[in-house]
Amino acid sequence: MSAAATLWLGITLSVIGAALLVVASLLLWRWQRVAAQLQSLSAQAGASDEQARKALAQAECMLLTIEILNPLELARAHSRIGSSLAGVAPGLVRKRVYQQVASELGEELAERGVEANVEIRRAGQ
Repeated sequence: MSAAATLWLGITLSVIGAALLVVASLLLWRWQRVAAQLQSLSAQAGASDEQARKALAQAECMLLTIEILNPLELARAHSRIGSSLAGVAPGLVRKRVYQQVASELGEELAERGVEANVEIRRAGQ
């Protein structure tokens, strides 16, 4: 791998890492705001924190959806094998890119103390 390719790979990985950090930071900030609001509401209602959490969990489930718009380009940029397979088995390459992003995002959220269920679903499920 040439020095220019190595530099490009490093820059790309740094940008992806920075984007994941921003997303994780925003999620953590929002989580802290919701937790503070939950405490306030439970104190006003005279309910325990656990009772309030259960009521909110049953009332509404929120999901964050991430669509990777350039999975084949990412595979080509970050992997020789991905570059070779992108033209032959694009579905397999997309699946592997999503798995890698989900894994990295889950790890980053866990490092920041965010309890999250990071999973991959097909559209419409």
